[in-house]
Amino acid sequence: MDTQLSPDNATLTTSWNMLATHSVTIRAMDIDDLDLETEFLEKLTLETRRNRFHGPAVRPSMAASPPRSTLIDQLALAASITWDGHEEYLGVACYVSDAPGDAEFAMVIADAWQGCGIGRRLLSHLQECATRRGIQRLSGEVLADNRAMLGLAHSLGFRLSAHPEDALLRLVTRECRMESLHAPRQFAVE
Repeated sequence: MDTQLSPDNATLTTSWNMLATHSVTIRAMDIDDLDLETEFLEKLTLETRRNRFHGPAVRPSMAASPPRSTLIDQLALAASITWDGHEEYLGVACYVSDAPGDAEFAMVIADAWQGCGIGRRLLSHLQECATRRGIQRLSGEVLADNRAMLGLAHSLGFRLSAHPEDALLRLVTRECRMESLHAPRQFAVE
């Protein structure tokens, strides 16, 4: 795995070989990525859309950054691969923070790439970036029947609990600590 600091030292780009001739890159998304994000979202199955958005409706920019009026910080990452000169998103993860030290995260992986380890690397990388940017706690809402995401979150050290307002949801929460950045990372297939 190759990890490089960006010029502002706040966002990391990382890549690894997944296929014999291609590598997967995780990088920060920007405003110029709207077409890539839209293409990615349009290919999601109804089940994957339901798991990510808790319903079937998807609008461009929903995957990466939910609108908030009091944002303190936000970051959206994309895992992508380039085929024949065209970049294709494999997954998107983001966090938004509207309270000091706390952030809410979300993630979605393309159907064809689920179970290949993309989600594990993407969520781990999002947590690392959040920690470096001063986030102390990441939390997210996951559908109670989304066993794959709940299992992944649990395996990465997130605490699972009942949602206080919705029996169909579970809360997943993880404390972010700088010392956890230096611990060896295990990337098993999800």
